[in-house]
Order: sequence, then C-alpha cells, then structure tokens
Amino acid sequence: MYRVLAVCTAFTLAAMLSGCGLPTTSTPAAPPQMQTAAALTVQAILNSTPLPSPELQTPLPSASSTAVVVTETPSSTTATPSLEAPKLTVEDVTNCRSGPGPNYERVAQIVAGQQVSIVGSFPNYWLVQTESKLCWIAMEFSTPSGNIAAVPTVTQPSTPQAGKPSAPGLQKWEYSCSGDGHADLSIRWTDRADNETGYRVYMNGEVLTELPPNSTELTTKILLPVGASASIYVEAFNQAGGASFPPFSFSC
Repeated sequence: MYRVLAVCTAFTLAAMLSGCGLPTTSTPAAPPQMQTAAALTVQAILNSTPLPSPELQTPLPSASSTAVVVTETPSSTTATPSLEAPKLTVEDVTNCRSGPGPNYERVAQIVAGQQVSIVGSFPNYWLVQTESKLCWIAMEFSTPSGNIAAVPTVTQPSTPQAGKPSAPGLQKWEYSCSGDGHADLSIRWTDRADNETGYRVYMNGEVLTELPPNSTELTTKILLPVGASASIYVEAFNQAGGASFPPFSFSC
C-alpha cells in the first residue's frame, strides 16, 4: 500500500509543478522498454493480493470456567482362583494301610512333613496316593488341605480271609523305676508267625507302640508314676486279626 501511495504522490507533484509553470529540468524520456517495465511494476502492485486479516484466536476460558476431564476406567475381570488339589501331611511317622482299619496290612509309612494326595475318603480314613501305591491313613493322625469337599467317598476293600498270625512267645521282660514318674522297660519275645503284618505292644489295654514284622524285642521308657501299675503284652497282627501272649504286670 505504501508503495502505491508513493507512486501516486510522485505523479501528483509532477503534475502540479507542470501546471504552475515552474521551470523544470528537462529529463530525457525513458526508453519505451523502461516505461513498459515501470507500468508493469505499478500494475503488479495494484493487482497484488491484500494480506489476509489476522485470524481470530479462540478465547481462553475465564477463571470461572470449570474444566471437566473424563477418564475412562478400563473394565477389569476378577479371575476366580483355582482350588488346590486335596493333600494331607502328618506330624509324625504314620502307618498307611491296605484298608481303613488297624487290621489291614501296613503297606507304607508317611513321614513328618511329607505331602501326599488325597484321592478318596471313608469314615475316619483318607485314601491317599503315595509315590508307589494307594493306601489308607487315619484322619485323626493327618492334617488335610486344599479342596477336600471334592474328595469322593470310596468303598471299603474286603477283609482278607487269611488266618490270624501265631501269638509270640514271651522270653524275658525287665523294668526299673527312675523315681521321677518314669520306668525303663525291656521285653524280648519269640517270633512264631510267618504271616504277621507287624507287632503291637500294649500297656493297660492301649497301644504303646507298633513294630514291623519279624520284630522280637523292645526297649523303651514309659510314663509310670509312683504307686501306679502297668500291664504289658505283645500282639502279632495281620488283616485277619491278632494273637498275643498273656499280659505281665508290675508297679513302681
């Protein structure tokens, strides 16, 4: 725009000076090529595209405006934890038998801390899978874990028809009272059976300990307060039952 005004002003002054008769310096006429170039320059200035007007800026929100931010929370799916397979452990070495009862043959022993799988149940007994075979263990001597509600009830195996083992023969027994409520006991017997599952030593009608087949002696310390008495006998047993020698008794 300023260039257009400058050109127009120059033409206007030239016209005024010519009208007033002021002496002017004679200037040689520009060559036709220069006149044409000047005319094209003026025409190009007049035809030039005007500059665009400044764009309106989007006004910033006022201080009183409240910005709302919407955050989409991804949906989450809660996975249902899988129930652990039923297992059991024992606190001490425990016999595992061929059936749910003490008259069945002992086929394995579960040691303290060993974990075995529960595959079935029967009143007061679990059927478990050891490293080599299935066997039964009394519930009172074990601690179950996992999904025991899914354990199926199984049928009790039949009691074998084999006869009872022959009773052991008492050879010798000795005891000594320590004075602190205990007594040292030593028993020796003859193994007369060839089909026994093991031997049980009874004290006052309760199982004091259980021994493997072919056992012939036991040395142990028993709880026996001063003035109390003990009745002891040894029984050979298998799945069909047991046989024992007559009990012997002593007191401190």
